[in-house]
Amino acid sequence: MPLSARAVLNELGAALQSDQLSAYQFSLVGHTDAVGSEAANLKLSQARARAVKEYLISQFHIDPARLEASGVGESDLADPSSPNSGVNRRVVITNIGS
Repeated sequence: MPLSARAVLNELGAALQSDQLSAYQFSLVGHTDAVGSEAANLKLSQARARAVKEYLISQFHIDPARLEASGVGESDLADPSSPNSGVNRRVVITNIGS
């Protein structure tokens, strides 16, 4: 995991431990660029979201029931004009309520 990603996840983990967010559940949706096959990208995006979930659980002791990990492959590019760009490789975290 790149250092910058780890720093972001450390901030996220600390926030998820806070009293303000401790009652909420979160969706972790993995995304990929368009390099590779659709099937491979779907698996990669799912693995990316699971890696974030596992990091938050292992490093911050976040209850696994609070985190839903899934992947959408290359179906929702952050930059459709550059489908092979690294900016498309990401995990989107959304508060889905309590």
